Amino acid sequence: MVFFNHLYVAINAQKKIKWLVAIFIGAISCPHPSWLKELTIYNNLLNTAYIILFILLCILLINAFKEREELNLLEVSSNTLLNFEKIKKLKLIKRVALIGLSSTGKTTFINKLGHRHPTNARTQEISGKIIKLKGKALCFIDISGEKLVQLFQVIEYADIIIFIVDHSDSNSGKIKRSRIDETKKLLNTLKDHWDSLENKKSIPSIVLINKKDLWKKAKSNDQCQFLQEYKTTLYNTVQELFGHTSKIYEYSNKEESNAIVELDEIIDFIIKNT
Repeated sequence: MVFFNHLYVAINAQKKIKWLVAIFIGAISCPHPSWLKELTIYNNLLNTAYIILFILLCILLINAFKEREELNLLEVSSNTLLNFEKIKKLKLIKRVALIGLSSTGKTTFINKLGHRHPTNARTQEISGKIIKLKGKALCFIDISGEKLVQLFQVIEYADIIIFIVDHSDSNSGKIKRSRIDETKKLLNTLKDHWDSLENKKSIPSIVLINKKDLWKKAKSNDQCQFLQEYKTTLYNTVQELFGHTSKIYEYSNKEESNAIVELDEIIDFIIKNT
């Protein structure tokens, strides 16, 4: 039963071929006028249509069987790890890329989504975790903040981008000017790369101003300036880069009631746009 369910999902995902099959079946099965049937070319065209339909059905089934490994990932409860080669091959499961400087809380955010306890280990390479959110399996891609080559690779395969920013790389509430400048520099580097691509695409995006529990302790003037820079200059650049299907949130990975509400809104945005 699971096998046939997987097969159905795989076939249903191949929209272009599925529609071609439907068109050919419709063309063959619909009533044809008698004068058309008398033409010599009619039988030749009909036989050709049957052959094309058979080939399309074969392609549909072959692709479905090839995707069985990916379909098995849809059955996992959470947290299946994938390397970048496997991430690139995903067709049915959408990819959510988390980008930002090191220590912004990318890995902790993914662990929170997957209900895993955070660890102190730093991300050293590209890794993907399959996590089910409200019944939908998604691949969350985590990378080291400083590795630009990895960053460039990941965004080209992303279906949604979450840009996580913060006020400091420490546990202090003090807002560091250098941290904001580093964040802008990373975004500008990303922009230069993105502008150089020929086949750019619009990607839904989220800007997450993380560590709200800390920067809320900063002086009110510093806090206002910090938020204004991220909510105007940086957010506008993100929209310019990836398109206007985007949201910005103030967020904290800490266990707080308002953080749970914000997380639920973020999850809804991700599901709606994948």
